[in-house]
Amino acid sequence: MPLEEIDRRLKKIIIDILQDKDIELENKITLDCNLMDDLGFDSLLFIQLIVEVEKEFKIEFKMSDLNLSVMRIYKNLQRYLLTHIG
Repeated sequence: MPLEEIDRRLKKIIIDILQDKDIELENKITLDCNLMDDLGFDSLLFIQLIVEVEKEFKIEFKMSDLNLSVMRIYKNLQRYLLTHIG
C-alpha cells in the first residue's frame, strides 16, 4: 500500500476520533506531531485509535509494539503501518 494511502486513511481515523474537539486537525496532523501533546489524545483515545487502525488496515498490533512513547508520534505510527501491511 502506498504511503500516501496510509497517510490519508490514518488521518481520517484520527479526525473521526477527535471530531468533537474544536481544533483544526488537518493542519495539526504533521509527521512530527505528538498525538498526546499536540492533538489532545489521552490513553483511552489512543486505545480507540489502535482498535480503529487494526480494523481499517486489517492488522493486529503485537503488545510489544505498542510502546506509547514511540507510537504517540504520528510518523512512527505511519512507518509501523507501512512496514506491517501486506
